[in-house]
Amino acid sequence: MVSPEFGAPARQALRNVGLALGAAGTNLANIVSLTVYLADARDAFEFIDICRELMDENFAPTAILGGIDLVLSGLRIEVQATAVIERP
Repeated sequence: MVSPEFGAPARQALRNVGLALGAAGTNLANIVSLTVYLADARDAFEFIDICRELMDENFAPTAILGGIDLVLSGLRIEVQATAVIERP
């Protein structure tokens, strides 16, 4: 999602991660590691607030890298997550 505003695409990126995790049988609460690439490092604090909003106060350890030249023009955020899938 390309947008001049950061909050909407950041929320959508996390929702997309949640959808992918749901398809694999887990959810955002089971993320054990999160890596976030931001075109503008100044968006880091807003991203942390969005994590608290969509996950909870105790979200996974997160590495945030800013000032990254993302592949698609206008893209502001890319998220990589590792999660635990519990099997019976």
